[in-house]
Amino acid sequence: MPGLPPDTLKALLAVQRLKLLFSRLPAGIVSSLIALFLMFVILLETSGADMAKGWAAFMLSVLGLRGWLWYAFHNRAPEHLLRWELAYAFAALLMGLGWGWLNGPVYPSNLYAQVVVLTMSLAVSFAAAVFMGLSCMSFWIMALPTLLPALWRFLDNFGHYSVFSWLLSGTALAMVGTVQTVHHRAMLENLRRRIESEALLAEQQAIFQSTTLGIAVIQGDHIVKANQRLGELLARRLHDLQELPLTEHFATVSELDTLIANSEAAFAKGHAYHGAFRMRRSDGREFWAEISGRRMDNTDGPVRSVWLIGEAPLRSIPQ
Repeated sequence: MPGLPPDTLKALLAVQRLKLLFSRLPAGIVSSLIALFLMFVILLETSGADMAKGWAAFMLSVLGLRGWLWYAFHNRAPEHLLRWELAYAFAALLMGLGWGWLNGPVYPSNLYAQVVVLTMSLAVSFAAAVFMGLSCMSFWIMALPTLLPALWRFLDNFGHYSVFSWLLSGTALAMVGTVQTVHHRAMLENLRRRIESEALLAEQQAIFQSTTLGIAVIQGDHIVKANQRLGELLARRLHDLQELPLTEHFATVSELDTLIANSEAAFAKGHAYHGAFRMRRSDGREFWAEISGRRMDNTDGPVRSVWLIGEAPLRSIPQ
C-alpha cells in the first residue's frame, strides 16, 4: 500500500494481533469457568471430593494468572511483544496440562463420565481455536496437552475398532487444527485491512487539513465537513460552518442559487463544475472565490458533493 512500507505494516500488525489476542482473554476465562464448573461436578461424583477440589484449585489458579496477565497487559505499553506472547503461552500450557490431567490421575472409571471428559476435551480445544487462534504457539501448546491424552484414552478404550478409532481421532485433531488455521488467517487478514484503511484515512485527513484550499463536503444546504483552511477563509469556526446554512456564506442568495443550479446540471452529466462567486466572511466582508466541485460517488447514503474553495486574486469587490 502506498505510504505504508511493508516493515511498518508488519510491525503494526504484530502489535494489533497481540492486542486482539489479549482482548479475548476475559471471554475465554468466562467460558473456562463454565467448563470448570461442569467438570468439577463430574469429578465430585466419580473421583471424590479431594481430587475434585485439588483439580479445581489448580485450574482456578491458572485462570487467576490469565486474568492478571490481561490486567497487566492493558495497563502497560505494548512493548516486548515476544515476552507477552510467551507469558500468554505459558498460562495456556498450564491450562492444557490441567485439562489433560483429567485423562490421567483423575480419569473416571464411569463410562458416562469418560464420555463427558472426552467431549469436554474436544470442546475446550475448539474454544481454544477461537480464543487463542491468533497465537499459533499458544493454541497448540494448550490444545495438544488437552486433546492428545483424551484421544489416547479413546483409542485405548475402543482399541478393538482400531481403524475406525484411529480415523475418528485423526479427524478430530485435523478439525481442531483446521478451525484454528482458518480463524488465524481470517483474523490476520481483517487486521491487515483495518490497519491499511486507518493508515489511508489518516493520510487523507492529513491532506485534507494541510491543503492551501478550503474544502467543504456539502449535503443539501449545509456543510457537513470542512477543513481548517475553509474556516480561515470565512473567518468562522468549523462548528459554525456546519451549523449555519450555505446562504450565510455567500454574498447573495441569488449567487448561491446560480451555483447550485449550474453545478447540478454539470453533475447530472458526470462533469465537475467550476465558477467564481462572491462569498462573505463572518464580519460581513465579501471576497471573490474560485469554486470547483464534483459529486461524490455514494450510492448508499444521501447525495453529497465536495468543493474546493480559494480566493480569486485577480478579482476584487468594489468598495
